[in-house]
Amino acid sequence: MHRPSFVADRDWRTAQGLGWYGTRSGETVLVGHGGALWGFITNVSFSTTAKVGAIVLLNGIGGAKVLARDLVEILLPAVREAGDRAEVPAIVPAPEAYRELLGAYRDPEFADDMVIEWRDGRLVLLGATPQDPAHELVPTGDPLAFTILGGRPGGEPLVFSRCSDGRIDRCNMGGYPAIRVDMLRAPARN
Repeated sequence: MHRPSFVADRDWRTAQGLGWYGTRSGETVLVGHGGALWGFITNVSFSTTAKVGAIVLLNGIGGAKVLARDLVEILLPAVREAGDRAEVPAIVPAPEAYRELLGAYRDPEFADDMVIEWRDGRLVLLGATPQDPAHELVPTGDPLAFTILGGRPGGEPLVFSRCSDGRIDRCNMGGYPAIRVDMLRAPARN
């Protein structure tokens, strides 16, 4: 669909594929498609070789195609430089024993939220905002009990508990209970 079927000029600066158009500037080829309807205009443009693109959504009239192309061309040098240096880290799935602990929890008294995630090969406790640091949870001899590392809660225990049907429904962080947010809904039926 990206391959040019019809070339619009002798220099192959603009071409049409199957549903996609192509533009070429030097060695850079961008593939894209746009649309407009009732006061909205859109465009998607991307480089298939660099695997970078931009999507522009505008309310009203504007140059969505030009803006999308400009954004990709601004990003291309940085992406190419990073690609030359970067090594993509392997994704390590959470161990089976930790998967049931993952999720969002809320302290009902103070309305504080926290999230338990598997991140960078570690079980971590996150606060409600992106500025909150991640605290590693270190396992103890009990599979539902952990010690929090770092920061204000460092050294505190974090203990998970099960409800009557066996699911993890809450945790307690140093004496402060938190209810699992997704437990506020009924369990899925098989």
